[in-house]
Amino acid sequence: MAPFSVVTEQNHILLKSLNSFWVGHSAVDIDFSALSAWLESLPWTSNAWGAGAAVDSIGTSLYLNARHFSAPGPLVALFGWLTLRADRTTGLWGGPTETDGWLQPINGFYRLTRGTYAQFGMPLPYPVETIDSVIRHYRERGGFADAAYNACNILDTIHPLMLCLRQTDHRRSDVEAIAEDILLRGPERWQAGEGFAFAEGQPPSLQGTEMWLSVIHIAASLLRLDPQFSFVPQGVHRMGHFSLETASLPVRTHV
Repeated sequence: MAPFSVVTEQNHILLKSLNSFWVGHSAVDIDFSALSAWLESLPWTSNAWGAGAAVDSIGTSLYLNARHFSAPGPLVALFGWLTLRADRTTGLWGGPTETDGWLQPINGFYRLTRGTYAQFGMPLPYPVETIDSVIRHYRERGGFADAAYNACNILDTIHPLMLCLRQTDHRRSDVEAIAEDILLRGPERWQAGEGFAFAEGQPPSLQGTEMWLSVIHIAASLLRLDPQFSFVPQGVHRMGHFSLETASLPVRTHV
């Protein structure tokens, strides 16, 4: 989800850019130069969430083609570009902004990895550095409060941490403390017979309910409590991934 302070006009520009890109290309026949040029043109420094969302769209298109039509397209090129462009000091794509601090690249990391590394089960470039960045951001925000304690910001915190801990045990106890806090705060947000609101002061909604249940499931899985929860995320928030190896597709499984 987008940070609240993302300028709507920026996202309209991104949407137009994405639409214009697909007009001249299919997800199967994109060549490396065209894909690389488009990725380079995304606003990584000013709107890392929007840039990550655009990559999420590209990755998901390639995922659907690979899974249902055995046509992976330029997956190696996409993962190669992303891996080379990740900041080795933060593990993120993009940097902080004057108004939002690290909100844009942290939330953008979730969108970008959701549609690529998570969907395909690929290893993240710098999981240790990413964990440090996400925890630092979470603590700088005081664990979020009031309207900022919303399904977007918390999902964009716990999902990256879960993904990183699949590769390392770095600061596992700190991550588990965050997961425990999320679980303890969950019941106070639930409205019987209606579900979860996306954010404080909003009515319960389908979006809020699905996202918060996904957050709770991920937090529970980090504490090995997920068998006690009947809701299992599906779709973009699912915990599993599509295996390129079992599909026998002509792509590398490591970049």
